[in-house]
Amino acid sequence: MNTSARRANQALPGADPSPQRRIPPSLAFRLTAESTLITFFKNRNMKASGPAARVSASLPSKLLRDFDAMAQRKGYRNRSLALAGLMREQLVEELQERDTKEIAGVITLVFDHHKRNLQGSLTGLAHDHSKLIIATLHVHLDHDNCLEVIAARGQAWSLKKLAAALTTPKGVNHGRITVTTTGGDLPP
Repeated sequence: MNTSARRANQALPGADPSPQRRIPPSLAFRLTAESTLITFFKNRNMKASGPAARVSASLPSKLLRDFDAMAQRKGYRNRSLALAGLMREQLVEELQERDTKEIAGVITLVFDHHKRNLQGSLTGLAHDHSKLIIATLHVHLDHDNCLEVIAARGQAWSLKKLAAALTTPKGVNHGRITVTTTGGDLPP
């Protein structure tokens, strides 16, 4: 048994020392990053809900306390759900960097509706990109300012291009795109 597999077996609290319970060397991986050691191993006793992996991590105590406090504030029932949530967030964030991947997003604009031709220009852009835009919400914030929320879906590069076109005209005081996954490419 190689060193990684031996450590993976030792890292299990209350691990059964019998040979049939040991993790084969081919399933043990070791990843070290700064002060974090994570040992992955395949869990053979999974229910029909799908494949899963058990993760054991050695972390600085304060980091773990802070993480647990954050997870509790956010309402996670346990550490595993909190970790899975953070992993999904990072995966979604990484999706927007891959230009050909399909994503969903929301483009928010705050603009001065008195600015000449701005409303018409924004509406024209929306019509030009009707295959990307799913829905639009327009709200009057005050006498001068409007909020426009545009839900869109498409390849990352096309949503970025649409967001740039909508947020740069003179009279748009603030604009931002927030992206997320379409859901199909993330594990449950």
